[in-house]
Amino acid sequence: MTDEEIFAAVRDAIIWAKVDVVTVAPSQVTMESRLAEPPIFLDSLESIAMVTQLEERLGLVAEDEHFFSGSVQTVGDVVSAVRTWMVTAGATRK
Repeated sequence: MTDEEIFAAVRDAIIWAKVDVVTVAPSQVTMESRLAEPPIFLDSLESIAMVTQLEERLGLVAEDEHFFSGSVQTVGDVVSAVRTWMVTAGATRK
């Protein structure tokens, strides 16, 4: 899976996690977007929903250290975490 494909999966998961609260347009989600700031502003439950959506889409099970170590602050950090998660799971695809 390329970084662009991972970014698209992360962006879609963020939009899905926010759908009941606010509409986030795809153009509002960039690699530099901070998860805890507008327009994304994920709370803890929405963060879990985002990870769950990624698990379902990618067919993998996330470990807490992939996303909840405190080092994941931006969309780019999530993309890096997903890449690491996929490598750890032995599921890297192109």
